[in-house]
Amino acid sequence: MNRILIGLAALIFMTSNATGQISQGGEPYKWDIKDVERFNIDFLEFGELDMNLISLQDAIGDAEKDTPFRFGIEHDVASF
Repeated sequence: MNRILIGLAALIFMTSNATGQISQGGEPYKWDIKDVERFNIDFLEFGELDMNLISLQDAIGDAEKDTPFRFGIEHDVASF
């Protein structure tokens, strides 16, 4: 019984390490600068974040156990 469990554990360990994505370098096919020019994509730059205010807001949120953790910061953008 122990041999079966050890063999099963070894098989699971070997197969879990055998999966993954192969890195071959480069960039995705569609990430070409011509696409940016063709679709006339505008890039927006935001000002620096007030990390002191964000840390304070997070500390208040952490003290209150009923608020979820922050996963993003909202930015106002112009709608087109």
